[in-house]
Amino acid sequence: MSIGSCEGLAIDPTNSDIVYAAGYPSFHRTLDGGNSWEQVTTGISGYTYAVVADVSDPNIVYAGGANGVFRSTNQGDDWTNIGLVGVNAVLIDPQNHDFLYAGTEGGVYMSMDAGTTWIAMSDGLEDLNVTSLGIFPECYLFCGTDIGGMYRWDISTGIEELMDHHVTHELRAEPNPMRNSATITYQLPTDSRVIVSIYDAQGRFLQELVNTRQAAGTYRQDWCGVDSYGVRVAAGVYFCRLTVGATTHFLKLVVTR
Repeated sequence: MSIGSCEGLAIDPTNSDIVYAAGYPSFHRTLDGGNSWEQVTTGISGYTYAVVADVSDPNIVYAGGANGVFRSTNQGDDWTNIGLVGVNAVLIDPQNHDFLYAGTEGGVYMSMDAGTTWIAMSDGLEDLNVTSLGIFPECYLFCGTDIGGMYRWDISTGIEELMDHHVTHELRAEPNPMRNSATITYQLPTDSRVIVSIYDAQGRFLQELVNTRQAAGTYRQDWCGVDSYGVRVAAGVYFCRLTVGATTHFLKLVVTR
């Protein structure tokens, strides 16, 4: 059976008959060692280029593609978009399975909470189009880029620095899930240029809430569930992007109606 172009493969860590194939025009899975394949794309949009299975829980699979990182908790039966766009590579830290890395067309991102929020970690990259990732647990993260070559990042010290940033900014929204509106809260340790924007699950810009320089302190900004034209968005998954200087955070927002 032809499944189109295959860009990435992952094998279920507990059952070698289960294999996932990322590619285009679709994402596929086999349950019988490749004798037959089925499309498993409920919740996935766009082409996919990478896939990884969680060795700590075979039900959890991550796929990366044009429209973001997608997470399945039932071996690919259905998927949820957990953020970012233009994803070429995804990686799970084998020592801490809540730590995810994504290589994108805009650099490397890390999540310390299984994809609920994302932090940019692209300092030092001369080429932001990241095409591959590798990890030496507790020591180094490696990434390859389209034209800039290979880079190495020291995880042993870098993780502590990122955790400091993550705790300091404390990006959150209440209520979440939200029905009509949510209050987005974040903290600034120093005077910074701040941009707060809302995007849909496909990474399309919807509304800019803040774009100014702010002094150190705690800030709250309401999002009323509308786009920049004042049109109310449909129920679904959205993302708040907080940019503080050169650091970027993503927070998933769920809208119910």
